[in-house]
Amino acid sequence: MQESKLTTAKESRAYIEYQRQLEQNRRAIALSQQHQSLQQTESERQILLAEREYSIAQIETQIQENDYQIEQLSTVKAPYEGTIKKIKWTGQSDHNLTAVITLAVTSDWRSQRGAHRSTIANSRAKSVNSQQ
Repeated sequence: MQESKLTTAKESRAYIEYQRQLEQNRRAIALSQQHQSLQQTESERQILLAEREYSIAQIETQIQENDYQIEQLSTVKAPYEGTIKKIKWTGQSDHNLTAVITLAVTSDWRSQRGAHRSTIANSRAKSVNSQQ
């Protein structure tokens, strides 16, 4: 009888050890899965950050291009002070525009002629005519 109790106790002990081993394996697998999930999340985060940096770089490049284009625009000073009444576009060649501009000039323009001038058109314009 004692032998059977001893055998039962040994089997019970082996079963308990087996259950503990299974539980440890389950925990190890769960930890491994969590670790893999964290690595995948970090990898996705890095990809998103790289895409964001790329987008920012593209936007900065576009801003620089726009700034360069704005710098390329220049203005012409009108020979008379007045108000623009009409602009007639007469042509375009590449980036150069040709326009005829009609100004309403004040009667005392001769006395103020040297004082200051109005900016009215692109400097690349081929013809700028003024009329009263």
